[in-house]
Amino acid sequence: MSTKPKDVAINVGLKRFENDVFKTIRESSLPVRLPINAVAADIKQKTTLKCVNSNISFESSLEYILLYPDDNMVEHIPGTSEPLNLEHYKNELGKKLKPHHTLPCLQN
Repeated sequence: MSTKPKDVAINVGLKRFENDVFKTIRESSLPVRLPINAVAADIKQKTTLKCVNSNISFESSLEYILLYPDDNMVEHIPGTSEPLNLEHYKNELGKKLKPHHTLPCLQN
């Protein structure tokens, strides 16, 4: 009997690169439910879809990347060479995933 992975809710926001810095687009944060075992590609796909469906001004023709809150590109769990996986990221944090701990921002 297989059990379905537990879902977690994270918040994702939008940033824009202007004048050599990332600027957060105010009031662009949306909650996204993802399976705890989601990897970076899953997070990007689901958050982009959520933004397309929820934000009239979202430019779906642009390419977006995932960023950590410190504006580093999401590739690995910080401090490791392990590819991002929400469950392992949560374990590295040593605490529950909560909206203010969550990582992705879409940037164009």
